[in-house]
Amino acid sequence: MIVYKDYHYLPLTEQDKAFYISVYQDQKVMSYVMEIPDLKTCERFFAHAVKQQQQPVPEKLVFTVKKDADFIGLIGIYWNQQSKDAVEIGTLIKTAFQCKGYGSDTTLGLARYALSELNVKQVVLISEVGNQLASGSARKMGFKKSQETEENRLGRICNRWVLESF
Repeated sequence: MIVYKDYHYLPLTEQDKAFYISVYQDQKVMSYVMEIPDLKTCERFFAHAVKQQQQPVPEKLVFTVKKDADFIGLIGIYWNQQSKDAVEIGTLIKTAFQCKGYGSDTTLGLARYALSELNVKQVVLISEVGNQLASGSARKMGFKKSQETEENRLGRICNRWVLESF
């Protein structure tokens, strides 16, 4: 378990399946990420994420995030397949907890963990070019916008935000 401020990052387990699926099937949560997957696809994503937790060298780690008594979302670290010195962080915060700073706080906590404990050199965030909330949040956390852009799963152009130290 990772702890940052009042947030507890708990490795994803089989007991988290219903919560995981509820996040992935929430239209507001997924609107900038991907089309809402059907139940079978959610179950396949979940099984893959749980399996990755047990790998000696995982390609990703997924955590449920708890603040006080509430599970507020999911957050993951994804290793860059071209460079093991970089990780990408993806954050999905439940609708009831959005726009309260929880996404920024949880992302910052995991970024600190990645840079200090996983010994990576870069933490990357991806956000749609038009997503002003995500862009402002990335800047506030100290991420710098890269010159590179890429397409997300929805075919939308996204910015890369990079953090190399605190």
